[in-house]
This record gives sequence, C-alpha cells and structure tokens, in this order.
Amino acid sequence: DVERSRGLGDVYKRQAMLNTQITLQEQSKGMCLIEGIVEADHDGFVGAGYANANNEIGAAVVWHVRALTPGQHTFTLRYAYGGAGARDGEISVNGQAMETLSLPSTQAWDNWQEQTINLDLAYGGNTIRYAATGADGLANIDSLTIEGYGIEQGNCASADIIIDGGTAMPQVPATIRAATFDAGASEVSGYDWDFGDGSQGS
Repeated sequence: DVERSRGLGDVYKRQAMLNTQITLQEQSKGMCLIEGIVEADHDGFVGAGYANANNEIGAAVVWHVRALTPGQHTFTLRYAYGGAGARDGEISVNGQAMETLSLPSTQAWDNWQEQTINLDLAYGGNTIRYAATGADGLANIDSLTIEGYGIEQGNCASADIIIDGGTAMPQVPATIRAATFDAGASEVSGYDWDFGDGSQGS
C-alpha cells in the first residue's frame, strides 16, 4: 500500500546516507562466480577458504552489490601470492573496464595482504568482475571489502556474468545468471545459461 511504500522509501533514504562496509567471501550473498576452485590449503584465510582462479587469461571472480548512493566507493582485496613478480587482473563494473589492478608478491601463499582502490558504482545493482590478464591467473583472493554510502550485498540473479570462450568454444562468450534460494536449512543454487550459439539451458 501507499503508506508501506513511503515507509520503505524512508528506510532506503536513511540507508543511503550511512557510510557502510560489506565483506564478500566465498559463501556470501553477492559472491556470484569463481572460475576456479575454493581452497583451504594455505593458512591465514578468513571464512571457509579462498578463491583460487584457474591459471589462464580471463579466469575471473565475480561479485554483485547494490549501491543506494552512486559514486566512488573503496574496494579492498585481501589476497596472497607466493610467487615472484605480480599477478595482474582487470576490474570491470557492469561490463565496463575500470582499472588494471596489479597484486605484488606477498612472499608466501599464507601471507595475506590487502590492496585498495577506488571505483565508481552506479545506483542500484553493480556486477564487479576481476579477471586475470596473464596466463598464470589471479592471486588467491580471500575476500572483497567495499566501503561507501548505502552499499549492500547484491543478488546474483541480477548479475550478468560473462565467461570468455576457452578451448572448447573459442571466441564464443557465455552469459550465466545465477540465483541462490533458501530451502529450509539448505541453500539451493540455480543457473541459466546462454552460450551465444543458440544453446541455452537451466
């Protein structure tokens, strides 16, 4: 009804004025895709484990968040990389490349550090993709923390997740939409996909 709508509007306005911080991990709402595996081999991570993306160009981790206030937000990746040099990845928001983020070596795979950048988010839903630009893939990602006014965990059902074509289907992008539902004490995940070649499914 009208009064209830006004009440919800007031709630959203108050939320938009608050400086909030959310942290997205492997089992969090808003953690949509890991092109790789969740591992727990190296100590020091927080939560159930960390994201270990495939060792290939384009391997990505995807999150979805909701911003009640558009504009600049602070992004902090907690990561570990025990190799030499750095592992680089491109961050995109809603399909638009924003910045290349280089994660230097932490000297050991169980030595976790943080890297912070500022990115603009649009009002409403935002799909954030961090994809490897080198053949060695990404560093291990423990979490993504976002701080700003009116930031909330998103809904992966609203996220457009693009997976670059690999060896099986070169040059054919796939669009995957995912959603997670509560079913009693369990969670059920559902996926719809479109491989761009006429094949679709759920």
